[in-house]
Amino acid sequence: MRWQFVVKLTEREGLLRNPSDPNMNSSPWRIVRLVTFDSLWLTNFAAKRILKRVLPFLLLSLPLVGLSQRKTSDHLSGSIAVAKNQGALTIHYQHFWKLGEKQRLQVGYGIRLTTFVASNQNYITAPASLSKQSTSPFILFKKRVDENLDTLLVDSPWMTSINASINVKYQFNSLWSVAFTVDAVGFSFGRNQQARFFTNSNIQATSAKPTTFDALLVDDNDLGNLNSELYISYQFEKRWNLNAGVQFLATEYTTATKVQQYPAANDRFRKTSLMFALGVSYQIH
Repeated sequence: MRWQFVVKLTEREGLLRNPSDPNMNSSPWRIVRLVTFDSLWLTNFAAKRILKRVLPFLLLSLPLVGLSQRKTSDHLSGSIAVAKNQGALTIHYQHFWKLGEKQRLQVGYGIRLTTFVASNQNYITAPASLSKQSTSPFILFKKRVDENLDTLLVDSPWMTSINASINVKYQFNSLWSVAFTVDAVGFSFGRNQQARFFTNSNIQATSAKPTTFDALLVDDNDLGNLNSELYISYQFEKRWNLNAGVQFLATEYTTATKVQQYPAANDRFRKTSLMFALGVSYQIH
């Protein structure tokens, strides 16, 4: 408001003159200096406001800009994992950034589709607040509370998950590498299954379906169906690799009603499967 007022006053009274004019009195010169000062102040104020809003986004984008300038590779893989009375089929797309001077360490993201099938599998109480009586980040180091665990027997588990993954790989040489991948977030689906809930000496018939939302939250805080894999890879042909390792797959069912009542009402039950995995991958570029 001050800047606009001074400009209008100066234009109306015709006080804008050449500063070198010896006949110019001090009053108009003071007004001209005031206009110049307030214009610069307004410009600096606007610049600071803009910089304050934009600078955090610029700082956050610097790592992404750095990664985008590095060499990358894309892979598409498929694998089969098996254990007693259970198995999984996985299709996985991975994008890696190559780090370091020798570019042996690689990190990236991916999208993984996992289908799990089994028969007569026991699922136990899932929520961390019940299984370990804690939801802290250090829950990994706590023991399960056995008296809080009940069992859900699912006759024919069958579910599919689609999750974003986090991937790390180390390239020993041109032929051999080792990698670890873990699902981070996504969703699952599958049909309702007949199940039986066991608590103490009681058996209750019920139905259950795969938990819909998947999220990696550390140990028993996790939600839904999450796959992780540790494998060694050997390049047997240009762009083609043979992968062998272990797959650690967590699957979860939600019952139609809260069948567990002690120590609190609960309808989520989880199972973890350790399986041997074998597959192949193709380097897209």
